[in-house]
Amino acid sequence: MAPVSDDRIGFVFISCGPYAHTFRAETCIESLCRIARWDGAVYLITDSPQCFDPETMRRISGNPNITISSVPSFTHGFDLPVTVDWKRSRSTLDWKRVSGNMRLPVPALIPPRTRSRSKAIKARVFELVPDDRIEVLIYADCDAIFTRHDKMADLLRFARDWEGKEGMKFRYQKPDPEHPGVFTPASDIHGGFFIAHRTRSARALAKWREYMDREAEWIRSAHDRDKFKSAWREVEAANQGHNYMTVYEIDRSLELEAFYRPGQEPLIAHLTFGRVRAHRALVERFVGSFGLRSFPAGYYTLPGLPLWALAIFYFGVIPFRGAYKIETVWKRWREGLGAPPAPEGGRA
Repeated sequence: MAPVSDDRIGFVFISCGPYAHTFRAETCIESLCRIARWDGAVYLITDSPQCFDPETMRRISGNPNITISSVPSFTHGFDLPVTVDWKRSRSTLDWKRVSGNMRLPVPALIPPRTRSRSKAIKARVFELVPDDRIEVLIYADCDAIFTRHDKMADLLRFARDWEGKEGMKFRYQKPDPEHPGVFTPASDIHGGFFIAHRTRSARALAKWREYMDREAEWIRSAHDRDKFKSAWREVEAANQGHNYMTVYEIDRSLELEAFYRPGQEPLIAHLTFGRVRAHRALVERFVGSFGLRSFPAGYYTLPGLPLWALAIFYFGVIPFRGAYKIETVWKRWREGLGAPPAPEGGRA
């Protein structure tokens, strides 16, 4: 299978905070280059560049066009899973009646700022990829792997097509049943995979960023897609029928983001924390079947580590310093306690 590339298209990933201290980004990029056979530009945006060895990434993936793009660190302190904003509660939220005339204020709950700041980078991707030769960026969450080559040509063809379009391209997670194929506020898009154009998506990205930067929006919802929908509503109200945040649905035949169906692997398998929690052993076997070398074999899901500890780590509660990788740390700790060694292959 010949490698594929396009000088005008780049793939971009974000790995900040806890994810920078895993091999998820390296594994995702390796799968893109070795399995999907992408030989073009790849950009990894991180607030922890010390966690990544670009030369090793290029060697393992076989792609010399991998670039690390740094942003100022925002993950060096403790970040509570939920922040209580009592001032906002008193001024904007109702008091809850608990019995008789007794009422208590309902606090505003803010998700960890580590996660919201990392998600907000999605709206800045072209600012952080300044190479003007790149006209189109394909974004994917780094907790995913590319599992096949044969659909890449279709994906790239769809990514190039911007004739007469302004807006962004998303996968529909849940289409509006009353308006199939058309984006409405009742539609649910997936922020974990999108395609943007440097000029034709510029206004949409700028408006999305405006909402991403509002803490009140994160109090309402922890999902970046809801910030996009709020921005879309504002623009639609002011420019009805001429919305520069138009959403173009990514072709479903590409089977993006699906999980595991034996013999029917998608182009991209999105291995979210929820899927790892529900299907840990299956995910480990699935990832292991591709022979990827960027992580310690058998430790993609950190087997044996309690789920509550996984949640504390991945949700960005603890400070993240240094250049350690949690898979390597856990493997050494676990095997030091007498656990059987991992299967051969992968990174030591």
